[in-house]
Amino acid sequence: MKQIFIVLGLIFLSIQPLMSQLDSTKNRRMSGAERKLIEINKIVDLSPAQEKSLKAAYTLYQQKSDSILFNVADPAEAAVLKYRADKQLQETLIYTLTEQQRIQYLTITGTPDVMAKTEAKVETLRESGQYSEEELVQKGKEIFDYLMAEKIVYLRDKYNIAKQRDNIRRLRNSQPASLRESDTREKLKVLGRMNKGKVKW
Repeated sequence: MKQIFIVLGLIFLSIQPLMSQLDSTKNRRMSGAERKLIEINKIVDLSPAQEKSLKAAYTLYQQKSDSILFNVADPAEAAVLKYRADKQLQETLIYTLTEQQRIQYLTITGTPDVMAKTEAKVETLRESGQYSEEELVQKGKEIFDYLMAEKIVYLRDKYNIAKQRDNIRRLRNSQPASLRESDTREKLKVLGRMNKGKVKW
């Protein structure tokens, strides 16, 4: 009986690297469009129609990108063509997703950047020594929520600059006082008018 377990164990151990190699080969054969759909589906649930539309868009984008890379010699022309391809892909993604999916997708993809910015803003407030940790947590939440709303506008309207500016301008009216204070302290620090969190008059 013991020998059967040993033999089964050896068979299992010998199959593991083979299965891993098969998975690796399968992943290499997967197209960029298929990989991107897996990534998006991890964030939002796409309908079959959305998957079809986005797969076509990402396939076309990859073809255009390859064509630019291999067939366009002038770097300035290549940059313009790449910008246009990026814009078309972004607009297809944004308009294929529903409003709820769009907000969820942009929120999740924008979160790491917004978290880093929020931490920096809160650290500036912490340096002042005027707030308890509980107050800083609350201010951090206000700042994060505002910066996330701003990030969504920047990502959603990335290629529509006029719309982006208009939406950001309106959004700035709701900017929390904690963020304005942090920004002011950062400016004073740059001007050399801040020392260890205290303003030098």
